Amino acid sequence: MPPEDITVIKGVGVAVAEKLERGGYNTLRSIADSNLAQLTIIPGIGQKTAQKIIEEANKLISRKSLNDFPEENDEKIVPPVEKEPKEDSESESTKPQTPTLSNAKKSKSFPWFEEKFKIRRSGGSKSTKTKDNNEYLLEEVKDEPEYNMDDDYSEDEGEFNAEISHQEEFITHDLKTPLEQSINIVQQKPTLQEKSTIQSNQNSPKQITTLQEKLVPSERTSVFERVIHTLRGLGFHIIEKVRFLKGLSMNSDLIALKIIHANEFLDLILILPIKLNMLNGELKVSNKQVRYIPLNDKFKENGSSFRLLLNSTINDLGEVYNAMRGDLVNEGKLLSYLKRHLRVDISIESSMTKKKLFFRAGPLQYKIFIEPLLICNNEVRFMEKAIPFSYLKDVNLHIINEKRIPNFLTYLENKYSLLEEHGEQKGTLLLYEESFNQFLQNGKKLSLPFIGFGFILLLLVIFQALAMLELVVNIGYAMVGIYSTSLVYLYIKFFKTKLEVQTEFNTPIHQRQLNIDDSALILIGDELNHELMSQFVYECLGKDSNSSFIHKIEETQAQKKLDNNLLSTKIKNDTLFEEREERKTEEEWENDNIT
Repeated sequence: MPPEDITVIKGVGVAVAEKLERGGYNTLRSIADSNLAQLTIIPGIGQKTAQKIIEEANKLISRKSLNDFPEENDEKIVPPVEKEPKEDSESESTKPQTPTLSNAKKSKSFPWFEEKFKIRRSGGSKSTKTKDNNEYLLEEVKDEPEYNMDDDYSEDEGEFNAEISHQEEFITHDLKTPLEQSINIVQQKPTLQEKSTIQSNQNSPKQITTLQEKLVPSERTSVFERVIHTLRGLGFHIIEKVRFLKGLSMNSDLIALKIIHANEFLDLILILPIKLNMLNGELKVSNKQVRYIPLNDKFKENGSSFRLLLNSTINDLGEVYNAMRGDLVNEGKLLSYLKRHLRVDISIESSMTKKKLFFRAGPLQYKIFIEPLLICNNEVRFMEKAIPFSYLKDVNLHIINEKRIPNFLTYLENKYSLLEEHGEQKGTLLLYEESFNQFLQNGKKLSLPFIGFGFILLLLVIFQALAMLELVVNIGYAMVGIYSTSLVYLYIKFFKTKLEVQTEFNTPIHQRQLNIDDSALILIGDELNHELMSQFVYECLGKDSNSSFIHKIEETQAQKKLDNNLLSTKIKNDTLFEEREERKTEEEWENDNIT
């Protein structure tokens, strides 16, 4: 396909065109058929720049395909115009050259060209002589609205913006009077279709502002790419949305998986169902509700549609969480996926009464934690307590900003590792097997006296000592009672441990009553800073904990916050004082110069 002039694309100047041509994109069709990944490979082309170039190329192709009708037989005479005098050679070199129309020559008319440009005369004369002495204004009619440029574009996007030309070509008209000569711009009257479009846009400002409250598809895609890149950088495996897991991944945007090695007998599996908040406004999170603060003041009083969207997102994550837990307990699709991914035969250990206890693969136990995560592209404030990550304990949901994902995931790994290291239960597998073995050993010890009693009873029967036999039998009845009572006691002790293991398996961690003493909290506090320790205590022990160590942490954090506020106030006052002194010095210097 022969190369084309791709500078006709809005926003593509000479520099951007050279970059595209070096990348092998020298036609409108090749640019329109490309995607973001292909264009962003070219040095100097960012994601937003590539998105806009592809959209403009598609618009040009669609416009040509819609308006490129057969050529008409009639020909129009284009009147000659004179060039504007050059004011300065240097200024002209920096400005785009204005195309001029030379002596009258015939050019074939195309419908798409006639819609885009309009020639208007200011005089009523139709004579050829008048046409030769007149100049005309040629103004381009823009069919598409301009982009709203953000302040935080990259360098390549700034270059893209700098090369956007308005493509307005002016041809002045040489009029007969000075008053008429001052009128040199004639605006095009909008057509009936354009008038209706303008009127509909003016009558529906809510639709425009509603779009500003939500992420556009390109922004959503960009956020997901960054999230996936961050997760993979932290060692997480992304579970693809396959038909095999359709029922589990349907209500989530992304599912991430990571294995954490706790000790030689225990591995932790962390599963993150992730969903992106589509709203751009601020979130205020509390245990009772998640409140959305719209960007536009018009929606602050009546933002029911946004609340419904946000509640629907949270409910979707809750459904995913329940579906995954049920699937794991019933040894369904997700457990089968873990077996294939980990290449180990994970199964659920059950008791003699078919009660499910824990996941295991040989001598190794697995604990699986499901942590739903709502990622926002805006500010998130937690109203219950001063902790770094917003957390709804009732539904086990974290709501965080995209930029805080690395810090949050690092904290989450440390949380479960420290719980296993310093918690009361070192591992349900070891606890259960230890309790069961202890029950068997104590049962054997209790059975030893009966072996000797049975041997004595056998001798009495052989020697037919009936008088002694009756006494020994009575003693045997007493021993059976003691033995049975002892066995019941040992079994109750074992059953209590088994019940604890069973309860831990059936109860999510956010609904358990974790008992962590002050000594364990001190050891955990050595691994976490004050902010993360407050987060750990809130998630594991609740908001109203009576531990003296926790009160000390809260006092330290409050004092640190107060010190930071005082320091910021002092810095602000010092800055104002320095500015005032500099201003005073400048005024004195100016007065001395005047004198």
